[in-house]
Amino acid sequence: MVVIPLSETSAFVIESRRPLGNDNYATDSGVLVYHVDSSVRTGRGPLYVVHGNPELRDTYDPDDVNTACLGLNENKFATFDDPTSGVSVTVISQSEVEDVVLVKRSDQAVSL
Repeated sequence: MVVIPLSETSAFVIESRRPLGNDNYATDSGVLVYHVDSSVRTGRGPLYVVHGNPELRDTYDPDDVNTACLGLNENKFATFDDPTSGVSVTVISQSEVEDVVLVKRSDQAVSL
Protein backbone atom coordinates (compact mmCIF):
# COMPACT_ATOMS: atom_id res chain seq x y z
CA MET A 1 0.00 0.00 0.00
CA VAL A 2 1.23 3.49 -0.86
CA VAL A 3 -0.15 6.69 0.68
CA ILE A 4 0.39 9.93 -1.26
CA PRO A 5 -0.43 12.93 0.96
CA LEU A 6 -2.23 15.78 -0.82
CA SER A 7 -2.90 18.02 2.19
CA GLU A 8 -3.14 17.76 5.96
CA THR A 9 -6.48 15.94 5.60
CA SER A 10 -6.45 14.19 2.22
CA ALA A 11 -4.41 11.61 0.33
CA PHE A 12 -4.49 9.13 -2.51
CA VAL A 13 -4.03 5.52 -1.42
CA ILE A 14 -2.70 2.93 -3.85
CA GLU A 15 -3.46 -0.70 -3.07
CA SER A 16 -2.50 -3.96 -4.74
CA ARG A 17 -5.83 -5.80 -4.68
CA ARG A 18 -6.27 -9.55 -5.07
CA PRO A 19 -9.15 -11.91 -4.24
CA LEU A 20 -7.49 -13.00 -0.98
CA GLY A 21 -8.26 -12.63 2.73
CA ASN A 22 -10.78 -9.85 3.36
CA ASP A 23 -11.07 -9.32 -0.41
CA ASN A 24 -11.77 -13.00 -1.11
CA TYR A 25 -15.03 -11.95 -2.82
CA ALA A 26 -13.26 -9.60 -5.26
CA THR A 27 -13.88 -10.25 -8.95
CA ASP A 28 -11.24 -7.74 -10.07
CA SER A 29 -7.57 -7.55 -9.22
CA GLY A 30 -4.84 -5.05 -9.88
CA VAL A 31 -3.98 -1.59 -8.61
CA LEU A 32 -6.83 0.15 -6.80
CA VAL A 33 -6.66 3.93 -6.30
CA TYR A 34 -8.81 5.66 -3.76
CA HIS A 35 -9.04 9.12 -2.28
CA VAL A 36 -9.31 9.69 1.47
CA ASP A 37 -10.33 12.98 3.08
CA SER A 38 -10.42 12.92 6.88
CA SER A 39 -12.17 16.31 7.01
CA VAL A 40 -15.33 14.71 5.55
CA ARG A 41 -17.62 13.12 8.12
CA THR A 42 -18.20 9.37 8.04
CA GLY A 43 -21.26 8.55 5.95
CA ARG A 44 -20.67 11.55 3.70
CA GLY A 45 -17.91 10.08 1.57
CA PRO A 46 -14.55 10.44 3.33
CA LEU A 47 -13.22 7.64 1.12
CA TYR A 48 -14.01 6.95 -2.50
CA VAL A 49 -12.58 4.68 -5.18
CA VAL A 50 -11.18 6.35 -8.28
CA HIS A 51 -12.09 4.34 -11.38
CA GLY A 52 -9.17 3.16 -13.51
CA ASN A 53 -11.01 4.17 -16.69
CA PRO A 54 -10.81 7.98 -16.99
CA GLU A 55 -14.05 8.05 -19.02
CA LEU A 56 -15.94 6.54 -16.06
CA ARG A 57 -14.48 8.64 -13.24
CA ASP A 58 -17.37 11.10 -13.16
CA THR A 59 -20.14 8.49 -13.49
CA TYR A 60 -18.62 5.57 -11.62
CA ASP A 61 -20.46 4.05 -8.65
CA PRO A 62 -17.76 4.07 -5.95
CA ASP A 63 -19.39 1.16 -4.15
CA ASP A 64 -18.42 -1.20 -6.97
CA VAL A 65 -14.69 -1.73 -6.61
CA ASN A 66 -14.87 -4.80 -8.85
CA THR A 67 -14.26 -2.90 -12.09
CA ALA A 68 -12.02 -0.04 -10.96
CA CYS A 69 -8.51 -1.53 -10.84
CA LEU A 70 -5.64 -0.38 -13.01
CA GLY A 71 -3.70 -3.09 -14.79
CA LEU A 72 -1.76 -4.21 -17.83
CA ASN A 73 -4.25 -6.48 -19.58
CA GLU A 74 -6.25 -5.30 -22.59
CA ASN A 75 -9.38 -4.45 -20.59
CA LYS A 76 -7.61 -2.10 -18.18
CA PHE A 77 -5.91 1.26 -18.09
CA ALA A 78 -2.32 1.26 -16.82
CA THR A 79 -2.09 4.89 -15.64
CA PHE A 80 -3.98 7.15 -13.28
CA ASP A 81 -3.28 10.89 -13.63
CA ASP A 82 -4.60 13.66 -11.41
CA PRO A 83 -3.64 16.99 -12.99
CA THR A 84 -4.83 18.98 -9.97
CA SER A 85 -2.35 17.39 -7.57
CA GLY A 86 0.28 16.43 -10.13
CA VAL A 87 0.04 12.77 -9.05
CA SER A 88 0.51 10.01 -11.60
CA VAL A 89 0.46 6.26 -10.90
CA THR A 90 1.55 3.82 -13.62
CA VAL A 91 1.48 0.03 -13.41
CA ILE A 92 4.89 -1.22 -14.56
CA SER A 93 4.49 -4.95 -14.02
CA GLN A 94 2.01 -7.43 -12.56
CA SER A 95 1.96 -11.03 -11.47
CA GLU A 96 -0.63 -13.21 -9.76
CA VAL A 97 0.54 -11.97 -6.35
CA GLU A 98 1.93 -8.45 -6.81
CA ASP A 99 1.94 -5.17 -8.71
CA VAL A 100 4.84 -2.83 -9.32
CA VAL A 101 3.91 0.82 -9.81
CA LEU A 102 5.71 4.06 -10.58
CA VAL A 103 4.38 6.99 -8.57
CA LYS A 104 5.17 10.51 -9.74
CA ARG A 105 4.31 13.75 -8.07
CA SER A 106 5.33 16.83 -10.02
CA ASP A 107 9.11 16.43 -10.42
CA GLN A 108 9.45 13.44 -8.09
CA ALA A 109 9.26 9.76 -9.07
CA VAL A 110 9.39 6.70 -6.82
CA SER A 111 9.19 3.10 -8.00
CA LEU A 112 7.46 0.80 -5.50
